[in-house]
Amino acid sequence: MDIEYGNGKNMLYRYLSPSVMKKKHIDHPDPLFDELTYGEGGNFSSMVRQNVLPGSHIFFHTTIGGQRYITAHYFVSKIMEGFDARQDKDTRATYRNVHIHPENFEEWWPSYDVNLEKETDSNDIVIFGDKKSLLGNLRIHYLLIKNSLKN
Repeated sequence: MDIEYGNGKNMLYRYLSPSVMKKKHIDHPDPLFDELTYGEGGNFSSMVRQNVLPGSHIFFHTTIGGQRYITAHYFVSKIMEGFDARQDKDTRATYRNVHIHPENFEEWWPSYDVNLEKETDSNDIVIFGDKKSLLGNLRIHYLLIKNSLKN
């Protein structure tokens, strides 16, 4: 699939590294860098809907040694409403993301049943990265210098 740059905005997303989550006893299963998925719910999902389009870039950053680093990158290939992703058999067969398989994450989605979900109950969104056009999980982390960021 050849993706053209859209009019979407790029996104800088902060996340906790797995080592920090382990220290804080947090088990947050998203983003999944190996499959290039990221899901979001609540108010932030509205921001994604309004600003991110196929062709947008998402840069993930976290704190390492007291400084912020960009550690991963997705080139957005597709965005799906969470409800649609959970109802789509091909998507469910291909991806493991918590927003696609909430039944596997009881602590985040208690008593979830894909057959009982209504579209109006869902407000989450799933972003998919393009495997051909990514930087992925970066081997070399890039120091994030706040003054160097431009609109």
